[in-house]
Amino acid sequence: MALTDTAIKNTKPTDKPMRLADERGLYLSLNPNGSCWWRFDYRSGDSALDLIERQLAHAENNAVRAAYSRAEYLPERKKMMQQWADYLDKSELLQIKLRGNAA
Repeated sequence: MALTDTAIKNTKPTDKPMRLADERGLYLSLNPNGSCWWRFDYRSGDSALDLIERQLAHAENNAVRAAYSRAEYLPERKKMMQQWADYLDKSELLQIKLRGNAA
């Protein structure tokens, strides 16, 4: 079931972190302090989930530490982004084929 704008706006922070799930791994993570993050649980056989979590939802307040983290995980990040680009290319080709068959 898709998460609607109304459902998000009507949700109030609680004393514990909570998730509002959308579809296929996408969810909105709501924290007790009122902050929220869109997150996506990406599943792949050859990518580490902790690396993906760091890349998609990481916010480092220390600028020096953030620079080191970016440099440390850059090769893995490039590989992950290439896998994502390949997935999107396949998905786009499938949509083109489906549109062609429907016409």
